Amino acid sequence: MQNPTPLKENQRLFSSLEQWTQSFLTDCRVRGLSANTLTIYRNKLTAFLTFSKTQQVTNLDQVDTDLLRRFFLWLEETGHNPGGRHAYFRTLRTFFRWLEQEEDGFQSPLRKLKAPKLDIAPIQGVEVEDVAKLLATCGSSFAGRRDRALILLLFDTGLRIQEALDLTWQDVDLAGGTLLVKRGKGGKPRVAFFGPETRRALRAYARLRQDNLAEVWVDAHKGEKLTYWGVSSMLRRRAKQAGLETVPSPHDFRRGAALQMLRNGADVISVSRILGHSTLQVTTRYLAQAQSDLQAVHAAHSPVNGLKSK
Repeated sequence: MQNPTPLKENQRLFSSLEQWTQSFLTDCRVRGLSANTLTIYRNKLTAFLTFSKTQQVTNLDQVDTDLLRRFFLWLEETGHNPGGRHAYFRTLRTFFRWLEQEEDGFQSPLRKLKAPKLDIAPIQGVEVEDVAKLLATCGSSFAGRRDRALILLLFDTGLRIQEALDLTWQDVDLAGGTLLVKRGKGGKPRVAFFGPETRRALRAYARLRQDNLAEVWVDAHKGEKLTYWGVSSMLRRRAKQAGLETVPSPHDFRRGAALQMLRNGADVISVSRILGHSTLQVTTRYLAQAQSDLQAVHAAHSPVNGLKSK
């Protein structure tokens, strides 16, 4: 058996852009990135590969800043909004940074480009009044106790819905009011916190459990782990009973939790850590909403409002 021929200096392992893309996606799978993240990377990079081929670019060495500029112009011309273009930028930035680690001497052509500008639009979440109305529909039945505990937990902790659904009783400390998110976004663990009201609701729900399932949240009829669609169905039912005009999504409770913590005086860095955000960029969008609340208060109570023109 012959030994593999060693690479010459400055010789690349691959020349094909498509081969490098597949290698990157394979590495992402090995590192255990979520299926959703892998799908996003694959879709965005496939679109970039397709565009590159229309520009007669198939090798990594042919990719330059000019090609990237044309790609982002093409995205804009084909109807992609700033948020969509920014998602492509983030994917390509991750891909090229990975290439810099893999290939000695490679420098990302994206470094010379600025990310598409994003307006920091305020993010709306479920309001406290609507949460109270939803809780008022939850009785003392098994489903009622479960729904009350779940609604309170989502609003109290700001967990992502899948993080909540993946909880086992072993992850929850009812005495201390803490829980362990073993695999958050990006595979990162963190500790989340909940208060006395949520603790009482969880205990009341736990006392009605008569199964041996490790999962905290179970379907009231099937006796198996509750799913995202089961939660969405529950919220539609509760919203109708509560007379809400709009049905909150499971993620609206996370948004509402962030916004309410900021309204109550929490600092943005602490809120970001509690929610498990990787950067402050997303959290500042909640802050923008909180600032608009302050503007409304000022408009109603401005010290100058009482002055009479003379």
